Amino acid sequence: MPRLKDPQSLGPRWRAVLDDCVAAIAWSGDGRLVAAASAAGAVAILDGGSGQALLRLAGHPQGALCLAWAPQDRLLATGGADGTARLWHPTSGHEVAALEGGAAWVEYLAWGDAPYLLATAAGKHLKLWSADGRLLRTAEPPHASTISGLVWHPQRGRFASCCYGSVRLHAPLKAAPADVFEYAGSLIALDWSPDGRWIACGCQDATVHLWEVASGTDLQMSGYAGKVRALAWDPTGRYLATGGGADVTVWDFSGKGPAGSKPRILSAHLKPVSHMAYQPQGGLLAMGGPDGIVSLWNPLKPARPMGLARPDTQVSALSWRPDGQHFVSGHTNGDVVAWSVPSEGRGFGL
Repeated sequence: MPRLKDPQSLGPRWRAVLDDCVAAIAWSGDGRLVAAASAAGAVAILDGGSGQALLRLAGHPQGALCLAWAPQDRLLATGGADGTARLWHPTSGHEVAALEGGAAWVEYLAWGDAPYLLATAAGKHLKLWSADGRLLRTAEPPHASTISGLVWHPQRGRFASCCYGSVRLHAPLKAAPADVFEYAGSLIALDWSPDGRWIACGCQDATVHLWEVASGTDLQMSGYAGKVRALAWDPTGRYLATGGGADVTVWDFSGKGPAGSKPRILSAHLKPVSHMAYQPQGGLLAMGGPDGIVSLWNPLKPARPMGLARPDTQVSALSWRPDGQHFVSGHTNGDVVAWSVPSEGRGFGL
C-alpha cells in the first residue's frame, strides 16, 4: 500500500497580538477587516490583509465575550461581562449605543438581515434591538435556564435560541416563541443548517440532537467521547461536522439523512476539538482546540488533513474570510494568526 502523503504545513499569512486571550473573532463581510475581542475587554479592528491594528475599541470593562458584524458591515456589535451589548462604527470607533442585556453577561449576539435587527442573549433573557439601539421586544416568557446558543437564519426570517430542555424558534414580530422543540437534557451548542431544514444541538450528555424544522421530527447521534461543544454545517447544509472528542465526525444529510449511516472520521488532534468552521463557499473545514494544533481538511478525503500547524497555544476562536482563501485563529495567549489555504485547496468547492 502506498504511503499517505504528509499534510502541508499551514503558513501564517500574518500575526497580530492582543493583550489577553482572544474571546471572539470575525471577518467583516467584505473581507477587509478582522474584529478580535480580548478577554480583558478591548476589541481590536485589524487590517485583513496585513494584520495591522487600525482601531482599538474600549469594549467592555469586565471583559468582552462575543462580537458580530452587521449586514454590509455597517456596525459591529460586541457583548461583554458588564451586562451590555455595544454597537460601534467600525471605521471611526464611535460607540453608537450601549444595550442592557438583562443579566450579568451578554454571551451571544446574532444579526438578522433586511431589516437589520440584533438579537442578544444574557442569562435567561433574549432581546431584539433595532440597528440604532432601540429595544423592540423582550422574548416572553424568559428561558427556563441560561441561554446557551443563539443563531439567526436570514433566509427564514427567524432566529433560534437554546437552553437546558428546549430550542425555541422566534419570529421577529412576536414576543412569544413561534415554536418550541423540547429535549430532556442540557443543550450547550446550537447551529442551523444553511438550507433551513435542520437545527442541531450539541449536548452535555455526549450526544448530538437534531430537529427537522418543518415536521418537528427529531433524531440523535450518540457515542461521543465527551460533551459536544463544536458544530459546523457546510454551506449547502448537506454535511454536519461534530466535535465531542479529539476525532471529528462528519455526517451526510443528503437523501434519507444520516440515520443508519457511518460518518467520516477526521483524526489529527490530541485533545477534544473545541472550534470548527466551514469555508463559506466551499467544502474545506478548519478546526482547532486546546492541544495547540490548527488543521485544515477536505472532509471528503478524510485520510489526512490538507494542512496542519502547531502554534502550541490553545485555539479559542476561528473565522473564515468570506472569499474562503484565508482563515484566522485566535489563541489563549492573545495571538491572532491568519492562515493561507494550501495551493491544492484554492478554488476547491462542493
